[in-house]
Amino acid sequence: MQQKGIAVFPAKKIATKVKHQILESCLKAWGGIIINSNAGRQVRLAFVETCCGSGLYAPGDDAKPDVEYDAGSAIIGIETLNALLSHGRSVSRDVSGKALFINENAEELETLNATVAEHFESKASYRLLPNRLCDVVKDVALFCDRHFAFLLIDPYGPSAIPFSVVSKLVSLSRADCLINFPYYSVHKWIGWLECDSHEGATRLAIVDQLTNGDGWREIALRNRQSGRALEEAILDHYMDELSKLGVGAMSIPMTFEDKKRTMYHLVFTSRSTAGLANAKRQLQQGEAYQAALKGKRPTKTVFRSFIVFSDPGCRRTSTCRRDVRLCTCGFIADEDKNSKPRWRAHLGDADSGLSDFVCGR
Repeated sequence: MQQKGIAVFPAKKIATKVKHQILESCLKAWGGIIINSNAGRQVRLAFVETCCGSGLYAPGDDAKPDVEYDAGSAIIGIETLNALLSHGRSVSRDVSGKALFINENAEELETLNATVAEHFESKASYRLLPNRLCDVVKDVALFCDRHFAFLLIDPYGPSAIPFSVVSKLVSLSRADCLINFPYYSVHKWIGWLECDSHEGATRLAIVDQLTNGDGWREIALRNRQSGRALEEAILDHYMDELSKLGVGAMSIPMTFEDKKRTMYHLVFTSRSTAGLANAKRQLQQGEAYQAALKGKRPTKTVFRSFIVFSDPGCRRTSTCRRDVRLCTCGFIADEDKNSKPRWRAHLGDADSGLSDFVCGR
């Protein structure tokens, strides 16, 4: 969409509104935890929007008459980063911040740059990188080096970021990530599994790249008779692959405007138990916001969650769907003694609760 030479996206739909609310709340809480827990030390924050747009959306029908544009994720990111720097100064902390915006569309980057320059006295520096994410992973790693980093991995439309790229970003030291897992595209293409065609092979290869191999294919064929079981199995497979990188992960579904069907899942990853506990609260609030925008009562949301802890000497745990608690030492405990022991725990339902406790090491 073009307005007076400015690249502007169409008005936000419900899923986009919810995604932006979750991004802002997670980013605020992420920075606040880091700043408040690092007294006496220099804190360097980095925000990376790996597939940014122009930062501008057309105003929705509910916007005030004087509102010309609605803020996108890039603008939300730089605004929140500036607020975190102000918070750091207010509590006498040594905090610096910077942002990186990646987009192969030069016109959208120009719009973003002009918007930030015109409307913000940005306390945080920012850099524009006109390229595809897949081609600049090393640049992202260098940008995040020696920083606490928050990365939004959210491609525009139904495209998917290969797991080979996602894994390198998730594995960065001190990096928390919010990832768009495009489930609806995967669901649509499952029908190609039993068809012999060039088009089908091409689409299935894209899913292979997304999910880190073709292991998802057998899972899909085994669960394809039940839509809910299929979605849970595919998502669990993806999150299992993420958990192997040594991070905890949790997700929430973003649904279509007028349907219950999932469009995509937002997946949050972190190595910090405090970060994971806080992200769970933000995702719960996002689910309530999504229900409110649709004019419905919030329903009991099942969070698909895998938690990894780095000290197996603490005690052995297992995969389960029951209540999980977080130990202050980073240990994840569960109560299911019958499941096969593994170095991972499944958080279970949204109301199961995350609470710090001392495991008695």
